[in-house]
Amino acid sequence: RRFYIFPPMPQSRAMKAVVLVLALACLACNTHAAAEASNPINMVIDLLSDMQAKLIKTGEDAHEEYVEFADFCEDKAGEFSHEIEATKAKVEELTAAIEEQKATIAKLTERTENLAADIAADAADLKAAEEVRKKESADF
Repeated sequence: RRFYIFPPMPQSRAMKAVVLVLALACLACNTHAAAEASNPINMVIDLLSDMQAKLIKTGEDAHEEYVEFADFCEDKAGEFSHEIEATKAKVEELTAAIEEQKATIAKLTERTENLAADIAADAADLKAAEEVRKKESADF
């Protein structure tokens, strides 16, 4: 004869027994997991994990802002360099125009001085001619 710890059962009863044992094992695991979650060390680990996740997110956000700001700065630097180059060209152009106008002023000043000297000479000649005529008119 065979000795069984459990009496032989039909398959449906055996399946029900296996399911019952598994259910009790799962219930025991859940109870153990709940007990571990309320453990102070696990709570600290959870808080640190949450803080780490928030810190990583904050770092990623700050990096995105930095990248945007760096792009903005590069764009503005490019715009300013173009404006600086255009302004330097304009300064050179205006400096050349100023030098040209200074030369024109010098020429016109010289011409004005020459004309003033010519006018003074003509006035002296006119005065001398008038004196000669007065003298000739008095002699006549």
